Formats: sequence, C-alpha cells, structure tokens
Amino acid sequence: MGRKAVKRLFYNISIFCTLIISIACVSGAFAAYISPDQNIVLPFIGLILPVIIFINIFLFIYWALRWRVWALVALLAIVSNYGYLSRILHFGTTESLISTERVITMGTYNVASFNLETTGFYCKSISEFMNSQEVDILCMQEFYMSRDFNEDSTIVAFDAWPYYSIPLPPDDKKILNVALFSKYPILSTQLITHPDSKNCSMICDLDINGTTVRVFNNHLQTTDVYSTRPQLAKEIESKNMNGIEHATYLLAKELKINYIKRAEQANEMAGFIEQSPYPTIVCGDFNSPPSSYTYRTMRGKLNDGFQLCGSGYMYTYRYFKHLLRIDYIFVSNEFTGMKYYSPKLEYSDHNPVIMKMRF
Repeated sequence: MGRKAVKRLFYNISIFCTLIISIACVSGAFAAYISPDQNIVLPFIGLILPVIIFINIFLFIYWALRWRVWALVALLAIVSNYGYLSRILHFGTTESLISTERVITMGTYNVASFNLETTGFYCKSISEFMNSQEVDILCMQEFYMSRDFNEDSTIVAFDAWPYYSIPLPPDDKKILNVALFSKYPILSTQLITHPDSKNCSMICDLDINGTTVRVFNNHLQTTDVYSTRPQLAKEIESKNMNGIEHATYLLAKELKINYIKRAEQANEMAGFIEQSPYPTIVCGDFNSPPSSYTYRTMRGKLNDGFQLCGSGYMYTYRYFKHLLRIDYIFVSNEFTGMKYYSPKLEYSDHNPVIMKMRF
C-alpha cells in the first residue's frame, strides 16, 4: 500500500471516529430526558460524558488546524451539551454579605460512615470544620454510629447544632443512615425508605425565624460496584481475557440495575418535593452527574445552587479523576444564592457542599 493510500485510510478513519464520538456526545445531551428503564445506553454515555466532551474538544482542534469542515461537527456536538457544561463550569461572582440581611448556610456531606473510625476523630473533625464555616443546617449521608462512638457521643460531637434528627428505620431494616443537625428548631421528620435498597431520604420541616422551611436530605441508590471491582482488577492483572470479559459484564449489569433503582427513587422523591407547600431545600448525594435523568428529576423546578452562585469547576467525588459532580444543593425561588462551594476534605470519598444564601 502506498503512502498516499495510507494517508487516505487514516483520513477516512479520522472522519469515522469524529462522527462516532460526536454522535455519542450529542446523545449524552439527551441522557437527562430519558429514564434508564426506557434506554439503558444513555446513562452510561452520561457517566463518561466529560471524557467524550474532552475527546470532541481535541477533535475540534485537530480539524480546525487542518481547516476541515469536520471541526464544525465536533463543535456542534460540544455546544449541544451547553446545559451540562453550565452545571459543572460557572464563572459568576459571589455576593457580599450585608449585616442586616437574613442569611443561612446549608451544608451536605456524605461522611462515608466516618470511615468506620471508632475514636470519634473523623466525626469531631467534620464538626469543627462545619462550625468554622458557620453552617446552620447540616445534612449527612452514610451517618454511621459504632459501639465505641455511639449516638450519644456523636450528638455531643455536633453540639454546636442543638437540634438534630437521626431517624431509625421501621422493623430493624438495615439502611445507610441519614441525619440532619440544625441551629433552628425541627418541627417534624419523615424517613423515606426504598424497596430492595439500603439507601433512604428524610424530610424535615424547620422553623427558621418563624418561617417553616422544608429540607429534603437524600442518599439515592449507590453504584454498588465494590463487589465486582476487585474481581475486575484481579482479572486485568492476570491478563485473563475471559475473566476480564465476565467481570466487565457483571460490573455493567450491576450499574444497570442501580441506574434503574436510582431513577425510581428520584421519581418518588420528586413527587414529595413537588408537593412541598413551604420554601424548599433539596440536598444530598444523588450518585448521579448533572447529565443524568436523576439530576433533572430531582431538580424539577428548583434552582441549582452552583448555577446561582458557584464559581469555577465543580466536582464532589474525590476519585475518578475529579470528573464527577454527584452531590448537590437545590433551592426554591424564596432563596437567593450568595456563595456555593465544595471544600476539599479527606474524611470521605466525597467532598462536602456548602451554600450560603439569603432568605
């Protein structure tokens, strides 16, 4: 094969790859609108959408430098995901505080069972940090209490928040506990559990200076890949192709099941959120990126705090190359965002999310 023929082959392959990646990129823009039980491919595309967009940016630069029309194809694919990009990138400014304004600070944090640490060091450290950030309402997911550092010890550790709710499940059902600590009185609490799942949500009504505010603290279905990930790593290390194929299949199957569960949980919680008669805050670990059906369903008509008053690039999961934003604070129109950020802490596989707002 001559050099000219090789160049032509490479050129055609480049066009084919550009079309495939661009189609995948555009498909990712629709992942939020279709439930996983109707199309299971789109959630997987949505999960790796940051990588797909990055490849499209590379392809755009490649074709633009060669002055080829295919640059427009890659560019249009990127632009089609403007909505997603605006949920992880924002270059707005934060508002300054006027002392006469009524301001509350909301925090949410998946504490990962305090890493099963039994001396209370992680628990106390998280409390001290949140207190230093002047957090008024703190929602936590995977709130674990050990025998050595029990509920009473945990409550003492968070004594800066005099009101708290740690709902227990009925019939001794095992759940990944959620908890809310507040500087404002708690009027009522409702725990929402889900079938065939350890994940749960809670609904708390708070009295904030005479106004009832409803807070939804959510921990939606986990990816639950820990059982298959070690097997996949082992097969990759041994270079056993049959084993790799089988482990990958099991991993994809597990992800598919949990995508569907998460969507069902989001649909259920969205019903509760829509019925709220009070100013509303929805927060927690959704285990889904902003490109997902779960994100769109949980957000509904609420405002994404990051889009209101965040700045820069936002991620909340500390691993996976910092590509995943899966923890959120949404607010109703009664709240005006002032500052939204996700500080880097090493107490969990997540970073917390904190939002300061006028109310």
